[in-house]
Amino acid sequence: MLLVLKPNSEELGREAARVVANAIRRNPCLRVGLATGSTMLGMYRELVRLHREERLDFSRVVTFNLDEYLGLSGNHPQSLRHFMQQNFFGQVNVAPGNIHIPDGSIKGDYQQYCASYEEAIREAGGIDLQNSRHWPQRPRRIQRTDFQPGLANPFESSEQGDHRRQPELLCR
Repeated sequence: MLLVLKPNSEELGREAARVVANAIRRNPCLRVGLATGSTMLGMYRELVRLHREERLDFSRVVTFNLDEYLGLSGNHPQSLRHFMQQNFFGQVNVAPGNIHIPDGSIKGDYQQYCASYEEAIREAGGIDLQNSRHWPQRPRRIQRTDFQPGLANPFESSEQGDHRRQPELLCR
């Protein structure tokens, strides 16, 4: 495992993008696990720059995202799928069929869904490179947000009271 420590998020993003870019250049069919959140934005910005300015090719890369919020459809502006589309996938040439993100709108047997997501990863040959904003943990999970329509952010408070809640981990 490579652990990268940098003095600020901008430098960390550039270094993480360099690691990913070098791995893609060595293996154009790289299978990469991706995380979301503001910590990862610097890496995504730099990868987009490398794609545009240095023609870094993502066309054969296969991605598996770590998580999604349960209860939010992929087109919801606060979903992690939407985040990834806006900040990365919509700006590089990853083939749509090579993008895998858990479905936050599923109903029913969550454990079975998570097991099928794990199986899709195994069928793809596993993950060659995992990017994470946290200390390594088992990736692939669905987080429950208890999203309440009308709130700008499910973790912000409203006039009716504090609706902030840490997401609940449903798959391990």
